[in-house]
This record gives sequence, structure tokens and C-alpha cells, in this order.
Amino acid sequence: MVAVLTRIFGMHNLALAEDVVQDAFCRALEVWAFRGVPENPSAWLMTAAKHRALDVLRREKTARTCEPELSKWLPLWDQALVGEGLQLLELSAKGPDLTEYHLEAAIAAVHATAPSIQQTDWEKIVPLYDTLMSIRPSPIVALNRAIAIGQREGPERGLEALRAITDSERLSNYPFYHAAFGELELQSDRPAKAREHFSVALRLSRNPMERQFFEQRLNVCR
Repeated sequence: MVAVLTRIFGMHNLALAEDVVQDAFCRALEVWAFRGVPENPSAWLMTAAKHRALDVLRREKTARTCEPELSKWLPLWDQALVGEGLQLLELSAKGPDLTEYHLEAAIAAVHATAPSIQQTDWEKIVPLYDTLMSIRPSPIVALNRAIAIGQREGPERGLEALRAITDSERLSNYPFYHAAFGELELQSDRPAKAREHFSVALRLSRNPMERQFFEQRLNVCR
């Protein structure tokens, strides 16, 4: 990936290529844990790294172009202005124009700013999923919501939320649906039941990375 990106952006951007590749893998750890591994992980990683590199280069170009003008206004950019802007953003997020996109972005932002899964603010995430379910209910959203409830309120409550999913038959061939049951059963100290669910997830896995992940979880159960 570093070699391909260096060929695209030039040897003078080698350090950038290394940084965005690392950033793409970190992003994958956050996103794939909740949305599952994509059908083509390599393409996902390369696309994420390329977009990140383009964003960095655009910002650098903008900064160089606007630096003389910005230097005049920076002294006025104090904490009061920043605080006012954050307040306006918060108000707009609570307004009637709240959309599915804003909710998904808000959920992603909470995940992205958390130092770890354990330190994720699940108190914020669960209500966001509640609202998303009211706007666009779907088994996948319900699955993600159940996982968040399990993180916030404990594995038993998470299992209750999983069992309450309507149209759950639409998830029957989705490996991470069964893996969610496995994780919560494992957290409830029922490794035998967890192993059953992870075995189903392994049978339904769609690529080598998923198979490797489910095999690792089965080993933990043993």
C-alpha cells in the first residue's frame, strides 16, 4: 500500500503515504468491529488511505494559499468564538432537521474520538441508535444498537436486545449477527454457548480475514 501510494503521490510524499496507511488500519479496527469486515478489505484500506492522503494534501494547499489572510484574523479566534460555534453545532444537531446521515456521522464521531472500546461513550451512542431506528429501522441498525446496549448495560441486556430484533431472519446469513451472540455469551461466562454461535459465524464467513477472526474467538472459548 505504501509503495502504491508513493507511486501516486510521489517520493517526496513517502512519509505521508506511511502515515495514511497506518491511519487506514486504525480506522478499520474501529469501523470493522461494528460493521463487519467488507467484502474486499484490501480495496477498503487502499481507498481509505488514498482519501486520507488527498484530504491532507488539500488542507496543506489551502493553508499555504490562505496563510497571509489567516494571519490577520487568528488573533480574533479565541475561546469565546470556538465555544459559540460548538454551541451552535449542538443546537443544530438537536433541531428538527436531524437526518439519518447526521446520526451515522455522530455515532462514527463518538467511536473515532474514543481511546478504546472500553472508554467509548456508550451513553451517547445508544440514544443515537434509538433515534436512527425511529428514522430508518433495519435489522443491521438494530444489531448495532444491541451491541451498544450490551456494552452500556451488560451482556445480558445486550442478548435481550438481540433476541428482540424484528426481521432477524434477514440476519441469519450475516456472520457478525451470530458473532454478536457469541461475544455476549462469552462475556456472560457461557463459553459453550458462545462456541456454538462462533461456529455458525465461521461457517458463514465470507473471506479469509473473517475466518481468521472467528477462529481466534473460538480458541478463546476453548
